[in-house]
Amino acid sequence: MEELSVWKGGWRMEQDVLVDTPHFCEICVCYCFEPLIKYLGSATTRYFSLRSVRSNLKKDRIIVGLKFHRVKDQIHIATADADLLPGNRVNQSTVTWNYPKYEEDKKFLARLNMDLRSLNLDDVVTNEPDRVVTGVRFYADTYVGAVTYNYIGLEILVAN
Repeated sequence: MEELSVWKGGWRMEQDVLVDTPHFCEICVCYCFEPLIKYLGSATTRYFSLRSVRSNLKKDRIIVGLKFHRVKDQIHIATADADLLPGNRVNQSTVTWNYPKYEEDKKFLARLNMDLRSLNLDDVVTNEPDRVVTGVRFYADTYVGAVTYNYIGLEILVAN
């Protein structure tokens, strides 16, 4: 099996006068923005792991499920993988869940803050027959359109 390509969710935003106007919302209390964190400590989960999770292609295993998993103050992606059978069928008796560990390396973490506080969870699909998911990860990116918008999104790796 050969890995082919990476797919990201589509990001579309309609033009909005309120969104296009820079402003600070004083009625909102954003938990991702704690100005006194260095003095009081944090009571929130604010980190997303950007480390990719991949199935073992050499053993013909593919990703068949995922869920968000909290480890201390970090959100990770836990994956279920299974053996791939002929005809792109899955051997249900081989499904196992893989849970990530706490991420120590800060270069693989995105921290929610005033500028990065949105999570884009669009459908991420290949729309092509005979493709299977072999990897998944969060990524941090910037949408540039009517406004500049920082967000965390989902990305999949597919193979045929």
